[in-house]
Amino acid sequence: MDFSVNLGSARYLRANTTRLGNFLDYENHFFLSAGIRAGVAFGKNYELSDNLVCPIFKCYTDRKSALKINMVKLWSVGFSDFLAGGNRNQLYINLSPNVSYEIKLAKSPLSFEQDLDMHLYLSGNRTLVDSGFGLNTYNIKYHAGFRYYNGMRKRIRKGQSGNNLSGAYSFARVRLEQYSSLDFVQDLQTDIYLLQRNINKGVALQAGIGYQKAVLERLYFDVGMGARKDIKLNLNRALAGIRLDIYTKVGWMF
Repeated sequence: MDFSVNLGSARYLRANTTRLGNFLDYENHFFLSAGIRAGVAFGKNYELSDNLVCPIFKCYTDRKSALKINMVKLWSVGFSDFLAGGNRNQLYINLSPNVSYEIKLAKSPLSFEQDLDMHLYLSGNRTLVDSGFGLNTYNIKYHAGFRYYNGMRKRIRKGQSGNNLSGAYSFARVRLEQYSSLDFVQDLQTDIYLLQRNINKGVALQAGIGYQKAVLERLYFDVGMGARKDIKLNLNRALAGIRLDIYTKVGWMF
């Protein structure tokens, strides 16, 4: 696991539309981003004692609640020389805050978690006639549901764990989502591209499994996967079938 700042560039070939017609053009991107990267390493199968493992993973520490800040995706700043309807320089900023709060229900292995996941895309030169800087796209997801830490009572009885928020779990939750974007619409009378904001909302049910662990004093990681079923959408498409969601979170725990 490491915290990194990345600098890079990319070039794409895409269609461009102007009053002169349609043609292919190159889109150049330059970006700077920051976040935590995590992975899995494999080595020899050593048997480590609790005296070595537990000071790191806080095996016996009791914890009733936790405020968690995911640091995997933080922010990025970029520059593009392409904009639909004409070539214009464009500065953009991506912000991806993700905060969750989890609390145990009494002394049971059951907990209740709320999670707020946001993606904000801000950019300049949003139209061909307006060079202002503002919010272009946003996606807000709110999750609320329950986690059950499998086998926790047994581990506590055997003296292998404290009553905390660490270990393998099963979850069930509801997801509320709102997505908004600015889309270009051509005015046929003036042949000018204008922006129109579209707002889409959705409700979904999710269930799956995961594994969460506290690390040292203020760190945690949480990985999981589950099935999602959309039950209400106001999009111009039919409800999809069962979808698979996978998530990885690494960050601060308070």
